[in-house]
Amino acid sequence: MPQSARSIEGFTLMEVLVSILVATAFVGLSLQGVLTATLLQAKALRQTEALNWIQDDLATVRWQAAQLAFDRTRCQATTADRGFADALRDRLAQADITSTAPYQEPLQVKRNASGQEFELLRTLSIANHPYHVLGIQYQVRPRTVGALSVASFYSEVLADAVFQCA
Repeated sequence: MPQSARSIEGFTLMEVLVSILVATAFVGLSLQGVLTATLLQAKALRQTEALNWIQDDLATVRWQAAQLAFDRTRCQATTADRGFADALRDRLAQADITSTAPYQEPLQVKRNASGQEFELLRTLSIANHPYHVLGIQYQVRPRTVGALSVASFYSEVLADAVFQCA
């Protein structure tokens, strides 16, 4: 049986070029999507690790607040250096801080899973009134100069002894 001349011809050069162009565009877009997903996953991992470091230190702060001895003289504080926030700040800083200005301390240098070094900073500030609220601002940033912070968090802490003041 003879075949028709049309069925033997195959694809034209134009059809082959269009199919190659479509396949190239598909592969290029797919690789771009995979690259974006990988970068976002790495960023999410850094943020998760940074927030875990903050959470670990905040647990230490809570423990220190719970361990703060009850002192009746701090219940009626009239200045910032007489309240429970001052006592808690001094415990956390392991020093007697006389200034009411925010106290910043680099806590530690941490290394993430990829080996990059980060600095965990904690800033302690006492509220204007009442003097029992200690504000804590955390910031995690890479140790490279001019790098943007990876994570930041703010919390206010009350010593457990405050609730015993009548």
